[in-house]
Amino acid sequence: HAKVARNPIFDKSAPDYIKMFHKVFGEDYYIETQMPCLHEIYDYYAFWKLVEYADKYKIKLVLANDAHYL
Repeated sequence: HAKVARNPIFDKSAPDYIKMFHKVFGEDYYIETQMPCLHEIYDYYAFWKLVEYADKYKIKLVLANDAHYL
């Protein structure tokens, strides 16, 4: 969900959205993240915040790659 993905660090409602979607989708709900760029400090913190949410709410974590095809 965009609310979680856009700002998992500063948006205080992100955990509410995570819990809501986890309740709806159960074991079929995942948190997707990408490896952070080392020079982008925000990406680094967002990555670890999503990892924290996945651990806290016992949700499977998926590590994706930002690949684009033409």
